[in-house]
Amino acid sequence: MEKQEKEKLSRYGKLVWDFANGKTTDDILTSFFKNLQSTFNFSNDFTKKALTRFPTKQSVIDTLSEKEQNLFQILLKRNEILESCNITFSSCFCYIDKYDPINSIFIFSEKQWLGSDVNHINPDEPGYEKETFSIPENEIEKFINNFKIEDSLKIDLKANMETLTTLCRQIEIIKGDTSDCFAEIEKMAKDYPETSDLHDYVKETQVGLKHIILKIIETDNNDEVDGFKSHLSLYNKGPEVKYIVNDEDKLIDGFPFIEEHFLDNDTLPIFQREQVFNAPINYCLVEFLKNPEYYGKQRIAECKLCNCIFSKSRLNTRQLYCPVCS
Repeated sequence: MEKQEKEKLSRYGKLVWDFANGKTTDDILTSFFKNLQSTFNFSNDFTKKALTRFPTKQSVIDTLSEKEQNLFQILLKRNEILESCNITFSSCFCYIDKYDPINSIFIFSEKQWLGSDVNHINPDEPGYEKETFSIPENEIEKFINNFKIEDSLKIDLKANMETLTTLCRQIEIIKGDTSDCFAEIEKMAKDYPETSDLHDYVKETQVGLKHIILKIIETDNNDEVDGFKSHLSLYNKGPEVKYIVNDEDKLIDGFPFIEEHFLDNDTLPIFQREQVFNAPINYCLVEFLKNPEYYGKQRIAECKLCNCIFSKSRLNTRQLYCPVCS
């Protein structure tokens, strides 16, 4: 096998192993996009752009001072409690818009159906009228008691409402010291659940990937590995490699992935993360395994010291440790 082909397969393996071995989801994202950049010859600023599109958790709060980070965490908790309350209230098409800590008033909105169909239950369709009203804090318990929900839900709702008022008062106090950037921090807190959801997805993908790799190492037949067929199926649905002519006028494999597809918000909405992460991982894993001259399966090992996945430098069953631990 030519040296160039070996180096390519080595890069494929590194992309997969680094994803499987990442200590944190921040580590995984950073190494993944760096490996994509080097493996598929993307532009030098690709990693920076990709990490803007799919940010690390640390990058979200890096620019915040200690006081601003404290505010950010309280805003996250407030939003979480507010959403929990509104899940309960929504059964009657009622929602808390906000709590005003200065005037101790809850601002609510309620959707009223104006049509003739009494069984109509979709408040997002035309035919509903939104009405806003306020309730003083000292009357909120009475309002909840009159609400048509189970008693157990009322108990939880009252506790959450009390927590919500406490958080909102804390925010109002801190807000005075961060007035210049409060709106920006509040927007960060509003957008953060999408980032958190991304990291949950990355972690789930990592756990599944490492499980499959370890089974590949242990099992003689890849067909017996749970989950590997789905990886193979996605590989088979992936982009075809087109041949190109290089600078030396040689006909060579082109790259199967287009850089812009990883960065375009329109073509890669949140529900297409599989194409961002799983497709390159599957492609690199199968390419590493299938080459008959490289014996990819026999080259994969788990370090006996740190439990990281790594590629053996030679077909040597006595290589028990990764390069770092060696």
